[in-house]
Amino acid sequence: MINIQELLAASKAKENNQLVKGVWFLIQWSPDDYSQERFNIGVAFSSERGEKQVKFTKSFKELSNWYGCNLTKQGDMVIKIATHTFIGKSLDKFSSGFFESGIHYVPMGMAQGESIEKIMNVLFKDVVPMAQEKQNIARASYTTTRNIITVVREAISKNSVLKDIMPENPMVETLSGISVKVPIQFRSNAGTIVSADYATSDTVENELLRSFRDIDLILNGNDFDNVNSFLLLPASAKGEAKKISNLIGDYTSSLKSKGVETISAHQPSSLVNKIDGWYKEVA
Repeated sequence: MINIQELLAASKAKENNQLVKGVWFLIQWSPDDYSQERFNIGVAFSSERGEKQVKFTKSFKELSNWYGCNLTKQGDMVIKIATHTFIGKSLDKFSSGFFESGIHYVPMGMAQGESIEKIMNVLFKDVVPMAQEKQNIARASYTTTRNIITVVREAISKNSVLKDIMPENPMVETLSGISVKVPIQFRSNAGTIVSADYATSDTVENELLRSFRDIDLILNGNDFDNVNSFLLLPASAKGEAKKISNLIGDYTSSLKSKGVETISAHQPSSLVNKIDGWYKEVA
């Protein structure tokens, strides 16, 4: 007599034995070393048999639009580095999370499926939104702190009078032992550069807090008698415009209480002009 329960149990056991099992990781990239925003660009999987595989987004168009500059070449290089790193290193290296070259490898736990390819496709679809086809919705780009410093440096390098106020190595070691970036230095005068032209209030808050911390460290015992903050304001109204405006107000008033003037502009070119005016006053 056929025992249906035994047949079902045997079938289930066979199915389980055929499943591919292993651990998976979310791969994130931080294009901006100032804001340290993370973007999900891919997934990685290591099976119990030691097989490793990675899957990445094929397009950085959305991320390029988000940052206002073409990140395709940089993104392609990141994919090569991440692939080489995950495939080449021991799995133990990633078990508690791993960060290198702006790339984060985040352990996400166990995963199983009929094949590695099917597992990767499901995970990838769930956690890498930029890989999904979307409607072509216009999104306002913004200027990161790193970008505005680059723009200012390029403009100033063409001015024979101003070119020396931005040293090649802007790092200054404070009395606390912490080194901070001081992009503008002229005699006993210093200037930091920060952008508030981001899409979210959280990022703006992080940038302004970092800038405030740097200025506070500079003020507490250095060779600079006069410190200013050069601030790039949002170029256009963002979704959280009111909250961002309040954060900027808190930032400028807090610096003012420390005797630090905030010099701001809505456009990079205007900020360069403000820096030129500042130099003429302190020279």
